[in-house]
Amino acid sequence: MSEKLKVSNVDIVKGIGIILVMIGHSGMFLPIKDLNFLNVFIYSFHMPLFFIAGGFFLKDKINFIKSLNRLLKPFLIASFFYVFIASILVQLPTYFRSMELYPIKYDLLEQSVKFFKAICFATRVDIVGTGLWFLVALLMGRLLWYILHTKLKLKISINYILLVFAVNFLLYTFLNLPENRFYWMWPQSTLAYLFLIFGNYFYQNKLINKLSYFDTFIFTIIAIVLCKWNGRIDMSSFNFNNYFVFIIVAILAFIIIYKFSFIIEKYSTLPKTFLVWCGKNSLSIFLIHPFLLAIVPYILTANFNIKGVYSKIEYLILIYFIVFVIVKIYEKLNVNITKKQ
Repeated sequence: MSEKLKVSNVDIVKGIGIILVMIGHSGMFLPIKDLNFLNVFIYSFHMPLFFIAGGFFLKDKINFIKSLNRLLKPFLIASFFYVFIASILVQLPTYFRSMELYPIKYDLLEQSVKFFKAICFATRVDIVGTGLWFLVALLMGRLLWYILHTKLKLKISINYILLVFAVNFLLYTFLNLPENRFYWMWPQSTLAYLFLIFGNYFYQNKLINKLSYFDTFIFTIIAIVLCKWNGRIDMSSFNFNNYFVFIIVAILAFIIIYKFSFIIEKYSTLPKTFLVWCGKNSLSIFLIHPFLLAIVPYILTANFNIKGVYSKIEYLILIYFIVFVIVKIYEKLNVNITKKQ
């Protein structure tokens, strides 16, 4: 199997992952009693999926400046947008309908304090945009990689993975801090680093490629049973119920989706093209979709008297479509600007 194909498979995994993130953030299946478990299942692995995929092609020597540029810059821009701009924009549809009934509530000092907390502490509760904690955790996980592997030249082995796993387990078991003390997501960062080395070890040793599809089917059953037993987890809050089950489900889910990517790669054209595109643009989709999930329901409710948007799948699909269109336009503009330079 060529190197190009492997990159394509990881893009498909990330593409599936970012769609699951959008579904999870919108709570698409929450109003449907029989499908509510799907939302629980998505939350059990959708963020670890990206960390594991992020570790696949990491080399021992990485350029941390590139990581800063790729992750820190979007975090700062998104934080500024959500704190100072989005907080006004989400109020405008209702405000323009009746300026007297719906005055805009905006305190610049309060917003400035929120922005300061976001960029200086990056705790989950102080970051306004949904999911921005992920960028910080991934950045700090890469910093750990840079220190431990690029500088200290530590090698990844089973024993090393078990050691990092033990450190994370002890943190989860004995750490007794409120969420607003997770400065720069440091407990989540050590967990992100664990998933990074999982992904790298899988890739370097081609462990997933050696599994059969029957093995994958058995893993799927095990993952569903364990997830149903363990319930919903929240990595951003460092809440996993049973820690061992959380790790097992996260790894099994990645294996299942990665193996499924080979089927998509081989037997489909349009789904493969779309998912690869989503994977390559997963960061843009990740940053744009929370704002539209906030503002579009406001517009539909204030101007068209449409209520319960989050419980209507057709409107959520409309929001997803708008997200993809915006990302495609941004991609085209970015390519044209790059060419001119």
